[in-house]
Amino acid sequence: MRAVFVIAEYQNENTTDFPKKVYTCCRTQDYNGRLAERPSNQEAGAGQLGVLANINQSFDEIEEQLKYFIHNNSSIEHVEMPIEYVSSGTYAWVRLKQNELYMQNSILSAYLNLITICDLILRNVKSPHIKEFAKSTELVLSYIGQNTLLFFESLEKVFADIKEELDVQRVIIAQPYQ
Repeated sequence: MRAVFVIAEYQNENTTDFPKKVYTCCRTQDYNGRLAERPSNQEAGAGQLGVLANINQSFDEIEEQLKYFIHNNSSIEHVEMPIEYVSSGTYAWVRLKQNELYMQNSILSAYLNLITICDLILRNVKSPHIKEFAKSTELVLSYIGQNTLLFFESLEKVFADIKEELDVQRVIIAQPYQ
Protein backbone atom coordinates (compact mmCIF):
# COMPACT_ATOMS: atom_id res chain seq x y z
CA MET A 1 0.00 0.00 0.00
CA ARG A 2 1.27 3.50 -0.83
CA ALA A 3 0.00 6.86 0.35
CA VAL A 4 1.23 10.17 -1.03
CA PHE A 5 1.18 13.31 1.08
CA VAL A 6 1.58 16.63 -0.68
CA ILE A 7 2.55 19.88 1.03
CA ALA A 8 2.77 23.02 -1.08
CA GLU A 9 4.75 26.17 -0.28
CA TYR A 10 3.52 29.39 -1.93
CA GLN A 11 5.24 32.76 -2.50
CA ASN A 12 2.60 34.44 -0.32
CA GLU A 13 -0.33 33.09 1.68
CA ASN A 14 -3.15 34.66 -0.34
CA THR A 15 -2.21 33.38 -3.77
CA THR A 16 -4.07 31.14 -6.16
CA ASP A 17 -0.91 30.63 -8.24
CA PHE A 18 0.92 27.38 -8.56
CA PRO A 19 3.14 26.42 -5.65
CA LYS A 20 6.72 27.70 -5.47
CA LYS A 21 7.89 24.42 -3.99
CA VAL A 22 6.14 21.08 -3.52
CA TYR A 23 7.13 18.47 -0.99
CA THR A 24 5.86 14.96 -1.32
CA CYS A 25 6.32 12.16 1.12
CA CYS A 26 5.46 8.66 0.03
CA ARG A 27 4.64 6.27 2.82
CA THR A 28 4.63 2.66 1.80
CA GLN A 29 3.56 -0.33 3.79
CA ASP A 30 5.04 -3.73 3.09
CA TYR A 31 3.21 -7.01 3.46
CA ASN A 32 4.31 -7.34 7.10
CA GLY A 33 2.73 -4.00 7.99
CA ARG A 34 6.04 -2.15 8.47
CA LEU A 35 6.14 1.47 7.34
CA ALA A 36 8.93 2.95 5.26
CA GLU A 37 9.11 6.61 4.25
CA ARG A 38 10.65 7.88 1.03
CA PRO A 39 10.82 11.69 0.96
CA SER A 40 11.28 13.60 -2.28
CA ASN A 41 11.36 17.29 -3.24
CA GLN A 42 10.52 18.97 -6.52
CA GLU A 43 11.62 22.54 -7.14
CA ALA A 44 9.53 25.31 -8.75
CA GLY A 45 10.70 24.75 -12.34
CA ALA A 46 9.31 21.23 -12.38
CA GLY A 47 6.86 21.94 -9.53
CA GLN A 48 3.76 22.49 -11.63
CA LEU A 49 4.33 19.46 -13.78
CA GLY A 50 5.72 17.57 -10.80
CA VAL A 51 2.45 17.98 -8.91
CA LEU A 52 0.48 16.84 -11.94
CA ALA A 53 2.89 13.93 -12.48
CA ASN A 54 2.40 12.84 -8.85
CA ILE A 55 -1.37 13.09 -9.20
CA ASN A 56 -1.34 11.10 -12.45
CA GLN A 57 0.92 8.48 -10.88
CA SER A 58 -1.52 8.18 -7.98
CA PHE A 59 -4.44 7.81 -10.43
CA ASP A 60 -2.47 5.09 -12.27
CA GLU A 61 -1.77 3.20 -9.04
CA ILE A 62 -5.38 3.40 -7.90
CA GLU A 63 -6.56 2.27 -11.32
CA GLU A 64 -4.27 -0.79 -11.13
CA GLN A 65 -5.45 -1.58 -7.60
CA LEU A 66 -9.09 -1.24 -8.67
CA LYS A 67 -8.52 -3.42 -11.72
CA TYR A 68 -7.07 -6.18 -9.55
CA PHE A 69 -9.74 -5.73 -6.86
CA ILE A 70 -12.68 -5.76 -9.27
CA HIS A 71 -11.42 -8.68 -11.38
CA ASN A 72 -10.03 -10.86 -8.59
CA ASN A 73 -11.91 -10.03 -5.39
CA SER A 74 -15.36 -8.91 -6.48
CA SER A 75 -18.36 -10.64 -7.94
CA ILE A 76 -21.84 -9.71 -8.99
CA GLU A 77 -25.09 -11.63 -9.16
CA HIS A 78 -28.29 -11.14 -11.10
CA VAL A 79 -31.17 -9.62 -9.15
CA GLU A 80 -34.77 -10.18 -10.18
CA MET A 81 -36.54 -6.88 -10.81
CA PRO A 82 -39.86 -6.08 -12.45
CA ILE A 83 -39.32 -5.86 -16.21
CA GLU A 84 -40.58 -2.28 -16.42
CA TYR A 85 -37.52 -1.06 -14.51
CA VAL A 86 -34.68 -2.52 -16.54
CA SER A 87 -34.75 -4.44 -19.79
CA SER A 88 -31.16 -5.75 -19.75
CA GLY A 89 -31.06 -6.90 -16.14
CA THR A 90 -30.00 -5.65 -12.76
CA TYR A 91 -27.02 -6.92 -10.81
CA ALA A 92 -25.85 -6.57 -7.23
CA TRP A 93 -22.45 -6.94 -5.61
CA VAL A 94 -21.77 -10.16 -3.73
CA ARG A 95 -20.75 -9.56 -0.11
CA LEU A 96 -16.98 -9.32 0.37
CA LYS A 97 -14.90 -11.56 2.63
CA GLN A 98 -12.92 -10.04 5.51
CA ASN A 99 -9.59 -9.87 3.64
CA GLU A 100 -11.36 -8.35 0.64
CA LEU A 101 -12.89 -5.70 2.91
CA TYR A 102 -9.38 -4.75 4.04
CA MET A 103 -8.31 -4.32 0.41
CA GLN A 104 -11.47 -2.33 -0.34
CA ASN A 105 -10.80 0.02 2.62
CA SER A 106 -7.19 0.48 1.57
CA ILE A 107 -8.19 1.48 -1.97
CA LEU A 108 -10.97 3.70 -0.63
CA SER A 109 -8.55 5.51 1.70
CA ALA A 110 -5.99 6.12 -1.07
CA TYR A 111 -8.69 7.33 -3.46
CA LEU A 112 -10.21 9.67 -0.87
CA ASN A 113 -6.78 11.19 -0.20
CA LEU A 114 -6.22 11.71 -3.92
CA ILE A 115 -9.59 13.28 -4.68
CA THR A 116 -9.28 15.55 -1.65
CA ILE A 117 -6.02 16.94 -3.03
CA CYS A 118 -7.57 17.28 -6.50
CA ASP A 119 -10.64 19.02 -5.09
CA LEU A 120 -8.44 21.51 -3.23
CA ILE A 121 -6.51 22.27 -6.41
CA LEU A 122 -9.70 22.74 -8.43
CA ARG A 123 -11.18 25.04 -5.78
CA ASN A 124 -7.92 26.97 -5.49
CA VAL A 125 -7.91 27.79 -9.22
CA LYS A 126 -11.70 28.29 -9.25
CA SER A 127 -12.21 25.62 -11.88
CA PRO A 128 -15.60 25.60 -13.63
CA HIS A 129 -15.45 21.78 -13.59
CA ILE A 130 -15.72 21.17 -9.83
CA LYS A 131 -19.27 19.76 -10.13
CA GLU A 132 -18.33 17.38 -12.95
CA PHE A 133 -15.34 16.22 -10.92
CA ALA A 134 -17.52 15.65 -7.85
CA LYS A 135 -20.12 13.72 -9.86
CA SER A 136 -17.42 11.51 -11.38
CA THR A 137 -15.79 10.82 -8.01
CA GLU A 138 -19.17 9.91 -6.49
CA LEU A 139 -19.64 7.26 -9.15
CA VAL A 140 -16.17 5.77 -8.55
CA LEU A 141 -16.77 5.87 -4.78
CA SER A 142 -20.00 3.92 -5.26
CA TYR A 143 -18.10 1.28 -7.24
CA ILE A 144 -15.38 1.04 -4.59
CA GLY A 145 -17.99 0.85 -1.83
CA GLN A 146 -19.98 -1.73 -3.80
CA ASN A 147 -23.21 -0.40 -2.32
CA THR A 148 -25.33 0.18 -5.42
CA LEU A 149 -27.16 -1.88 -8.00
CA LEU A 150 -25.46 -2.34 -11.36
CA PHE A 151 -26.75 -2.41 -14.90
CA PHE A 152 -23.67 -4.20 -16.25
CA GLU A 153 -23.64 -7.96 -16.64
CA SER A 154 -19.86 -8.39 -16.26
CA LEU A 155 -17.04 -7.15 -14.09
CA GLU A 156 -15.15 -6.17 -17.25
CA LYS A 157 -17.87 -3.65 -18.09
CA VAL A 158 -17.91 -2.40 -14.50
CA PHE A 159 -14.16 -1.79 -14.60
CA ALA A 160 -14.44 -0.14 -18.04
CA ASP A 161 -16.89 2.35 -16.53
CA ILE A 162 -14.54 2.96 -13.57
CA LYS A 163 -11.62 3.53 -15.95
CA GLU A 164 -13.68 5.95 -18.02
CA GLU A 165 -14.52 7.98 -14.90
CA LEU A 166 -10.88 8.00 -13.75
CA ASP A 167 -9.91 9.27 -17.21
CA VAL A 168 -12.49 12.07 -16.91
CA GLN A 169 -10.98 13.00 -13.54
CA ARG A 170 -7.46 13.03 -15.02
CA VAL A 171 -8.58 15.41 -17.78
CA ILE A 172 -10.32 17.74 -15.32
CA ILE A 173 -7.37 17.93 -12.92
CA ALA A 174 -4.91 18.52 -15.79
CA GLN A 175 -6.76 21.62 -17.04
CA PRO A 176 -5.33 24.07 -14.47
CA TYR A 177 -1.80 22.99 -15.53
CA GLN A 178 -2.30 23.70 -19.25
